[in-house]
Amino acid sequence: MLERFDFVMLPDIKKVIDDQMKDSHRSWRCSLRKYFKKIGGEISPEIAKRLPPDDIINYENWEWLCDYWSTEEQIELSKQNMKNRLTNKGYNSSHGSKSYPAHREELAYKFFISYIYFFNIFYSNSKYCYR
Repeated sequence: MLERFDFVMLPDIKKVIDDQMKDSHRSWRCSLRKYFKKIGGEISPEIAKRLPPDDIINYENWEWLCDYWSTEEQIELSKQNMKNRLTNKGYNSSHGSKSYPAHREELAYKFFISYIYFFNIFYSNSKYCYR
C-alpha cells in the first residue's frame, strides 16, 4: 500500500501507528473474551466453540481462543488479575506501567520544551521583543 502514496515512514509515525494497532487488537480480543464469558464459555468451552461471534474471521482461531481461555493456567491468571483489580489501593492510576516520579519527570520535560518554544516565539522575534 505504501507504494501507492508518497509517504515517508518516520520512526515517530511508525510508533503511533503500531500503538494504535496494538490498542485495536487488544480491544478486539477483550470483546471476544467478554463474548466467551457471556455465552458460558467458562462453564462449557464446547458450547462456546459452537457459537462463534459474527465478527470472527477464522473459525479455527475461535476454537484456539476457546481452548486457550479454558486452560488451567489461563483460568488461574484470570482469577489472580481479578483479585488484583479488586484490591484498590485508594487511588486509580492511568499512567500504565510508569511510576509517579517517571510521569512527573516526563511532564516537567514537556513543560520545559513548551516554555522554550514559547520563549523563542515571543521574545526572540524582533516584532514581539520587549527589551
